[in-house]
Amino acid sequence: MSDFDLVIRNARAVTASDSFDCDIGIRAGRIAQLGLALPPGKQEIDAAGRTVTPGGVDAHCHLDQPMPPPTRRPTTSTPARAQRPAVAPPR
Repeated sequence: MSDFDLVIRNARAVTASDSFDCDIGIRAGRIAQLGLALPPGKQEIDAAGRTVTPGGVDAHCHLDQPMPPPTRRPTTSTPARAQRPAVAPPR
């Protein structure tokens, strides 16, 4: 019998406070253990050369979501900022 449903092997784990090499044991959809040479899982993934953020939340935004005015202004979105000059032109 396997200790874990899934083991992610050889991961470079990055947390809010540290980064380290480890295996990640997952049981019932939750991270159960971080460590080296964990027991086998029912399924295994080799993450050698990859960075894993266990428990991390996908930090991105959706600028195209409908929002009531004046919350969404095209002049403050990321694409609008990218089109602005870095330095204001002389007047």
